[in-house]
Amino acid sequence: MWNLITRNRAALMALAILGVLLTHTNNNYGCFALNRLIVMGYGGVDVFFFLSGFGLYFSYSKKPQPLAFYRKRLLRIYPAFLAVLAIYLTQKHLWSWPFFLEMASTVGFWLPIRFHCTYLAWFVSAILLLYALTPLYWQAFRLWPAASTLATFALSGILCALFVWTFTVLYPGYFHGYMLFIARIPVFYLGFFAGYCHAHDLPHTRPARRWTAAVMALAFVVGFAALQYGLNHYSWKELRLCGMLFYPYLLMTPGFCVGMGWMVSKLPQAIGRTLGWLGGFTLEAYLLISVIYTYKAQFVRLAGGNSSLGCMLMVLATLTAAWLLHHVVGFGMAWLSQGTKRLARRCRHERG
Repeated sequence: MWNLITRNRAALMALAILGVLLTHTNNNYGCFALNRLIVMGYGGVDVFFFLSGFGLYFSYSKKPQPLAFYRKRLLRIYPAFLAVLAIYLTQKHLWSWPFFLEMASTVGFWLPIRFHCTYLAWFVSAILLLYALTPLYWQAFRLWPAASTLATFALSGILCALFVWTFTVLYPGYFHGYMLFIARIPVFYLGFFAGYCHAHDLPHTRPARRWTAAVMALAFVVGFAALQYGLNHYSWKELRLCGMLFYPYLLMTPGFCVGMGWMVSKLPQAIGRTLGWLGGFTLEAYLLISVIYTYKAQFVRLAGGNSSLGCMLMVLATLTAAWLLHHVVGFGMAWLSQGTKRLARRCRHERG
């Protein structure tokens, strides 16, 4: 069952980023069912968190060395983030070294002064904090995996309750990006627990696996129904403020990942390879939304006034730019690494 995730992880990442890209187009595609499906695509972020936690368990359990772990994660995230951040601040005429450093350090998210400007950094800020806490969390998780997972659920619930009280009582009507993070804490650690289950071949028996699959399917249905009820009866802002825009995905994401993993495994290999290729630069695509989507009006004009076609061109442009950025950053990091090695050899030679 969990093999469906490990074998198709890149494809699942690709499906998640396509959902996120389509959601952020904020476009009416002329069909209620299609519009609703696209609106739900923001749950791709929950898929990212779940798969990150899932992969993180294997990564850290194989080599529980904090410094090596931090180095690997920072090298994957920070180069692309800094590149997009520099472009974004230049584009918005907000460039200054103090502000760049404030956002690059993620302090701008945790101690917000201009939240509308730090929205770009929320995902990176959140995932870096979760990475930073991983060595500490690991010490408890390896002893009490189930209890540790439930403790993260409780912590998230307490933080969400404090958030709702703060922004409905103290500052009514205001919204802060903290909810984007604290409502996703459980799904990240649920992914961590799923990785543990996969590594230990849990559940062991075939009947137990069937029951687990049935529970995940039921949880998906319940979460889906709760989300539809919320979207039908409340505004987007009301749901976002209290977290109900995000909680249903805690129920939906595990079943979605397993189910879509099974579906991807049944697709022709060419489609699977294409999705796997797209899954290789999802971080860059997610970051570039803040840059490229500001030109939505220009893409619509390019499409002859057809907003749906213009949005599809915008999504395609974002994916193309993300692919280019991924390779440019990769080339730059390889060149820097080679240069560092040459310099180290030269220093050793001179000392010798």
